[in-house]
Amino acid sequence: DGRALSAAAVECQLDRGLVLEAVKSNGLALQFRDAFRGDRGVVLQAVRADGRALQYAGEFVGDRELALEAMRSDSRALRFAADALWRDRAFVL
Repeated sequence: DGRALSAAAVECQLDRGLVLEAVKSNGLALQFRDAFRGDRGVVLQAVRADGRALQYAGEFVGDRELALEAMRSDSRALRFAADALWRDRAFVL
């Protein structure tokens, strides 16, 4: 379960494979692993599981593909997209 990641042993929290499984189960688990917010693969799995995970996507909040994936999961994820994407009429429509 992705929520258990916050209580897991440190070495488990730093294991990319375990983090991937955690965010696949619960995309919001990304909020507990700052170290993986810069890992596009982990962020992609997180937003696919729960679009709201985009708010924890760090540098990727402006990534068009990731934002679209997040919105496929939860249309409300648009509110977490970078300002540059909000100004892109083609993206917003």
